[in-house]
Amino acid sequence: MPDEPQEFATSMGRTLRPLQIVLGVIAFIILLSLVPQGSYEGTAKNASAVAMSVGEVERHIAEMESAQERLYSTGDVRNRDMFNAAVAELQPSLSDLYQNAAAVPQVKNQLAQVKSDIASWLGQVNPAVTNWTPTTTPPSPTSGQTDANGARPSTEPDDILLSLSQIASTAGSAADSASDKLNVAWALTIICLGLIALAWFLMVSSRTSLVALYKHAVSTRDSQIESLRRNRSLLVTTLHGIGDALVATDAAGRITFMNPIAEKMTGWIESDAVGKDIGRVVVTENDKTGAKVELPVAQVLRSSVEKELASNLMVSTRDGVKKPIAGHAAPIWEEGGAVTGTAVLFRDITDRKGAREAVRTSEAHKEAIIENAIECVVMMDHEGRIIEFNAAAESTFGYSRSEALGRLVADLIVPPSLREQHTRGFKRFLQTRQPSILGKRVEMKGMRKGGAEIPIELAITEVPRQDPPVFATFLRDISDRKAAEAALVAAKEAAEAESRDKSQFLNNMSDELRTPLNAVIGYSEMLQDEIRERKPEEFVPDLKKINEAGRHLLMLVNDVLDLSRIEAGKMELYVETFEVADMVQDMDVAVQPLAARNNNRLKITAASNLGSMNSDRLKIRQCILYLVNNACKFANDRDLELQVARVGAKIRFRMSDLSPGIAEEADDKLAEAFASANPNSTLRFGGHGLGLVIARHLCEMMGGDLVGERKVGHSPSYTITLPDKINGPSK
Repeated sequence: MPDEPQEFATSMGRTLRPLQIVLGVIAFIILLSLVPQGSYEGTAKNASAVAMSVGEVERHIAEMESAQERLYSTGDVRNRDMFNAAVAELQPSLSDLYQNAAAVPQVKNQLAQVKSDIASWLGQVNPAVTNWTPTTTPPSPTSGQTDANGARPSTEPDDILLSLSQIASTAGSAADSASDKLNVAWALTIICLGLIALAWFLMVSSRTSLVALYKHAVSTRDSQIESLRRNRSLLVTTLHGIGDALVATDAAGRITFMNPIAEKMTGWIESDAVGKDIGRVVVTENDKTGAKVELPVAQVLRSSVEKELASNLMVSTRDGVKKPIAGHAAPIWEEGGAVTGTAVLFRDITDRKGAREAVRTSEAHKEAIIENAIECVVMMDHEGRIIEFNAAAESTFGYSRSEALGRLVADLIVPPSLREQHTRGFKRFLQTRQPSILGKRVEMKGMRKGGAEIPIELAITEVPRQDPPVFATFLRDISDRKAAEAALVAAKEAAEAESRDKSQFLNNMSDELRTPLNAVIGYSEMLQDEIRERKPEEFVPDLKKINEAGRHLLMLVNDVLDLSRIEAGKMELYVETFEVADMVQDMDVAVQPLAARNNNRLKITAASNLGSMNSDRLKIRQCILYLVNNACKFANDRDLELQVARVGAKIRFRMSDLSPGIAEEADDKLAEAFASANPNSTLRFGGHGLGLVIARHLCEMMGGDLVGERKVGHSPSYTITLPDKINGPSK
């Protein structure tokens, strides 16, 4: 038998001879692949530098735009310095960009156009900023502006930034491409070296080793295939589990994958959608106009740049249900750097859109409330500058809203005498966050346009969740209120003075009248006694009339005096304990002469359980006499009744009669001072209208009340209800 190992070796030698040739070719290829590696490295480095330079240029342009907008909106000339500083910093960044881009052929043409656009834009904006003053009307922002012929400016910052973004994207793509090529070159070198080593090993190894190596290679391959299968399953599971809809396409825009969220939002299942054009499956339109809107898949495939989906976009399901969406389309790269398709991700923004509408509605409501508020609403920022000035504030302080915005509150509406205090308190609050008047209503002086000072009431509150803080001030002109308060004070003082004068007058009058009345009454009584002794009986009736008139006048004076004391708060109660039945028996003797004057018949009905009272006996007697006298005065030849009863812890005195001539509509006036039910009753029956008034006040002082009631065709009845016990003595 031939030597199998030798034969195998010979056979292997013959078999591997072509392999040796191939190895030589591979070695030559490796040498060739090492040549462009330096070029790839340089391209990647320069492209990365271009991307960084683009970022710096974009930042400086953004700073210029921001400074320009703040200059026009606030009038703060410090923003012009910021603008000029940004311009100065822009030039070195542009120089770096041009220098780095010279080594990147992919961006040369784009950079030439951007260079021209930037120079043109700087030529437009620099004079506008340099020549702008706070007294001139701020020009509109460059973006979207048109000239007198309706044409847009040749260059806009947004166009420059977009072009720079495209340059950065192109540079990034070039860097990625160079890096990928460099990686491929190194990978190819390593692979070739490995293959050479492997081939050399195969050539010098035995057949057994080659077989073992073969078996190991097969095992490794199977393991890798299984690992790839598991990784793919994990990737698919992950894509199915994300919260956004995902649709992947190939380079022709045909669908290759859809996750369950995409199936739900389009109404298509993945098996039906795969292979179809994405525009047929994901149908989108503008929610305002209803016009069909194509997804930016073709743009992404052409530019290899991620694109946001159009705003106000709606997606329609196969059943016609429409939902607002937002998202983006991104390129899918293969290892070599080529774009093999796109991935479109989008989400349902129904809730977010509703929230935005709610916020816009809330803002509109807030603006309407502030503008139409009756009170002045002045809002200021953390520097004390006015940021809101409503119509009421314009009317109160005389400044228009345009005049007030941006001005310091202290300079505009705070009087000079209070400005330092206002400024100091405002700074102290910002430093310590300890309020002095925040959240309180205070009165102070405000200043109108022209310097006139007015009294105002204000309340200041901090708007929550604002950083830096914003403050809302609510003000009200209280000039009318202050004038009314002063008038009320003057009227009160005048009324008090008048009341004091009246009381003093009544006291003086009562003292002046009491002395001669006592003399009249005394002498009339003496004359009556003498006449009775001398028997000239014809003078007795006249003397009685003198005596009665004097007593009546004395009662009038006493009533006026009592009313004066009541109104002055100087009427006193003298509390004692007494039996009600005894008081009623004494009253029977005192009131019968009053009833007999007009031939009336008075009956007193007293319950058996009256018990005792702890009150002012004389005041109760006086009140009952007023009731009896009032009833007897208006009655003639009638039956009158005074009922006395206990109701729980109270004693009730009820006086009833059938007096004629009381007007039904006049009930409410019977207990008013100097008022009678009928204007002619005073002339007809006499009286001054004070008895019931005094009785009512005395009853209230003793914790009770006096109530009148009327039945049709009858005179009113009056009821006094008093507690059987009060505290005393008191006034």
